[in-house]
Amino acid sequence: MWCLTLQAGDWSDRRLFAAFLHDDGRVLPPTARHIWDHLLDTAPEIAGSIPLPEDVYARLSATAQDVGEPLYRDLLQKYEHRREREQSRQQAGFDARLAAARNASLPTVRDHRVREVEEEYRQWHEHFERNTGALPELVPVLVLRVNGRDVNG
Repeated sequence: MWCLTLQAGDWSDRRLFAAFLHDDGRVLPPTARHIWDHLLDTAPEIAGSIPLPEDVYARLSATAQDVGEPLYRDLLQKYEHRREREQSRQQAGFDARLAAARNASLPTVRDHRVREVEEEYRQWHEHFERNTGALPELVPVLVLRVNGRDVNG
């Protein structure tokens, strides 16, 4: 079980997903879902713990990256849509404030208010552009070795 998190400023979202890597190197998504469902429905028998060699972890991590790629793209698309909505909403707010400032009757008041709104917009836009990066994080939540039962005895 892996947790994929996308973090950007004060926003984050995550997805949990299962990945199963067979000893022969095959990636088996249906098996991963079946094992995860089984773990949720029953109390599994835990035979013990074993150390996780670095080469095995590297293979598991690479598998999780491959399996999680579509989830990452979905999270990234969700983040980009959120940014577009935020930018549009903020732009509409600044446009309305700028229009109101331009309607002030006294030229000195009008100029002062316009400069204030333009400066606030410049600061907001600079902050918005500075915080464009979204950082992914892929963390194992649970790593299991599943041994089959000997049905003959």
